[in-house]
Amino acid sequence: MQDERPQVLLVQVHGEVVFPNAMVFSEGKTIADYVNSADGYSQKADQSRVLVLHTGGTITRIEYNDGWLTGGKLAKYGVKPGDEILVMPKVDDKTMQYTSDITEVVYQVAMNAAVVLKL
Repeated sequence: MQDERPQVLLVQVHGEVVFPNAMVFSEGKTIADYVNSADGYSQKADQSRVLVLHTGGTITRIEYNDGWLTGGKLAKYGVKPGDEILVMPKVDDKTMQYTSDITEVVYQVAMNAAVVLKL
C-alpha cells in the first residue's frame, strides 16, 4: 500500500541564531525571513556571512557587503525546499591578536634557542 500523505518539506536554520530549528518550507520566503522566524541573529552572529547548504550537496555563500547582497539567484529569490541555512559566527579580533602574539613569542624563543645551541 502506497503512502498518500503529502510530503512536508523543511528548511533548517542553524548556527548563530537565537532558536535554531527546522521550519516548514514556504514559497517566497527569503533567508532573512527564515532567520527572523528563528528569533533572529544571536549576539555572536556575523550577519554579513551566511551559508546555504542545498540538498544536492552544494553550498552557496551569501555575503552582505556594504548593504549589497551577493550570492546569485539564491540570495535574490530565497531558499528551496530542503535547504539548510547556516549563520556563521563572528571572528573575535582579540583571539586573532592573542594567537599572533603567542606565535611571535614562540618563534623568538625558538630562534634564541637555535643561537644558543650554535654557540
